[in-house]
Amino acid sequence: HVYCGKRHSRVTYVELSSQGLEGSLSPHIGNLSFLRTLSLWNNSFQGAIPQELGCLFRLRHLNLSYNKFNELVGSIPNEISILTKLTYLSFRKNKLTGGIPAILGNITSLEVFSVTRNPLGGSIPNILSRWKNLKEFSAAGCNLYGSIPHEFGYLSRLTVLNLRINKFYGVNNLTGEIPQYFGNITSLEVLSLVENPLGGTIPDTLGYLENLKDIYLGSCNLYGTIPNSLYNLSHLANFSLADNQLTGGLHSAIGGMLPHLVILSLWGNQLSGPLPVSISNCTRLRVLELQKN
Repeated sequence: HVYCGKRHSRVTYVELSSQGLEGSLSPHIGNLSFLRTLSLWNNSFQGAIPQELGCLFRLRHLNLSYNKFNELVGSIPNEISILTKLTYLSFRKNKLTGGIPAILGNITSLEVFSVTRNPLGGSIPNILSRWKNLKEFSAAGCNLYGSIPHEFGYLSRLTVLNLRINKFYGVNNLTGEIPQYFGNITSLEVLSLVENPLGGTIPDTLGYLENLKDIYLGSCNLYGTIPNSLYNLSHLANFSLADNQLTGGLHSAIGGMLPHLVILSLWGNQLSGPLPVSISNCTRLRVLELQKN
């Protein structure tokens, strides 16, 4: 689809996804100065992303995912940082290199940033504290290294954080305890840190994440008891703390406090005591794993 504005004859919307388009993205795209949406995902465009995209100062939605932008000359153009009204930016599954430009921090309106499955390399720049409206940050499989910035803890609207299959201090080799400040990300819906030798206890501040639906903390060398605050997460569907060194027992009222549980996986710990009768109130439960306790 290509649409023009009602009050003028200028193109405002281009949605040509999955159309089998080939060739390069023409620099003349910069002439569409009234453009608000450009969606060209799942085509076969290649070559460099034209810097002329920086001329589209009205652009709010940019999706170039699933193309073949050239890995030798292809990088995220710095000129995109001029697009200060942009809310959606996705380059998922291309061949972009050159890291995540720090200058993108100027796009303070950004709500979705996705570069998953690009061989970008580099570290995550300390730009995140400026993205106050960010809801999704997806950078899985991007050859990123270094540390995960503590600025993520300031993004109170974040609902999706996907950093899997990277090289942060080695693949799946994060160390240090789960930070208390994770409790500040109050919009978070999924927390997954599986198979990292973190150690330490589970911070009770995770109980502040009232929108949390999934917790995956299996094989993280965690010890101590399950914080009572986690039983206040009434939206939890998937609750996995398997293969750790947790002690103590389950809350007697777990069935009434976590009524939406679908998966409860606590195998391979040192938990003791009875299985609460209230678990029978979890009518959606499909998986219950308590072996090796």
